[in-house]
Amino acid sequence: MPVERRVVVYELLSAQISRHQWTRPAGLDRLQWDRPSASAQGGLLEFELDAILTGTAVADVMPFCLDVPNGRLILLEVDSLAKVHAAPFEDRAVPLHATGRVFALPFAEAERWASAVTPPRAVFVWSVGRCGSTCLHRLLCAAGVGCVSEPCWFDDLCRMRMSGNPPSKELVRALHLIHWASARRLFPKATAFAMKPKSYGHQLLVTVAAAFPAASHLFVYRDARQVVGSFGRHYALQQASGAPERAPPCPLRMRSAHVAAALRTHAPPPSLPALAVSFGADWADAMAHWKDEAAALTGGRTLRFDELRASGGQERLFASLLRWAGVPVETRTLDAMRDAAARDSQEGHIMAGAADAEKRFLSDESAAALVCWLRTLSGLDADAVLPGSLLASC
Repeated sequence: MPVERRVVVYELLSAQISRHQWTRPAGLDRLQWDRPSASAQGGLLEFELDAILTGTAVADVMPFCLDVPNGRLILLEVDSLAKVHAAPFEDRAVPLHATGRVFALPFAEAERWASAVTPPRAVFVWSVGRCGSTCLHRLLCAAGVGCVSEPCWFDDLCRMRMSGNPPSKELVRALHLIHWASARRLFPKATAFAMKPKSYGHQLLVTVAAAFPAASHLFVYRDARQVVGSFGRHYALQQASGAPERAPPCPLRMRSAHVAAALRTHAPPPSLPALAVSFGADWADAMAHWKDEAAALTGGRTLRFDELRASGGQERLFASLLRWAGVPVETRTLDAMRDAAARDSQEGHIMAGAADAEKRFLSDESAAALVCWLRTLSGLDADAVLPGSLLASC
């Protein structure tokens, strides 16, 4: 029996929205309704989901975050889809452009809607962070691939898994397709939809692969000392300005069984700053988890930061990226990608330029200690080269 496509979205009362762009609280913490609305209906206005996503009922609406306690997706009206998409990170851009109109969609209804949708070619860009993944997002957009960067709802799905309440593959698939239905208005000719999660997005790598068995996956990585140095320098400045300290690494949050076990038995060297311990463990987990799971992925490829930034290899990289994403290699596409590569992919954001920061965060002693500890945690060297290079295989 065909699935009924009519799915209703309920408009909640107007909300106060935190528009601070430098912090990253959970998405729901940015919103404060005039009064609670635990009931999905609540006597409020209702719209059909398809009409919301295509702009026929409300001008521009985007999925934003999850209301996990009430089991619903929160969507926000924004003043411009194009302006949100032009920003490097959607989790921060959506609140900045929100008008105050808020909509809610129960998870069960989202899954029912998605069950009748034919998905586009799915493409995912995973990373260890500070390694050029935002640049790849820009390149894919320039190539005409519908690509979104770090949506808040995906962060919330990761938090569900890290809190012991992992989302189902059906929910992951539904939210991904809802975002595609909204974003495709900017990419009407696109046949592929790409997403670049945050560096901890690999928490859902296995679930995403189950939700989209034919998806293409790219893992972008970098020498651990450079990743930890870039993150550490930035967050040290933030903490000096009053930002809260990062929590120490927790074995229960690790996706690699090897890293989780090693964290329980191998304390970090005393010479390592707390931030280096935190970001180092995250690097080890992402690298080891990818290494463990990559063989089971369809179209799984890797790309090192130095391959991305190598002078003289731009054309080869662009062509390989297009073939991997299933996009024809054409002169006009390569020209558009070349223009995108010439711009700072994080322009206007506090993280812009942080990947190339000259000021050191790790001393020579700390860097050496980090290398040894990470080898113990992950079985990998800090400058490890992973198999499956994009440039060698596409």
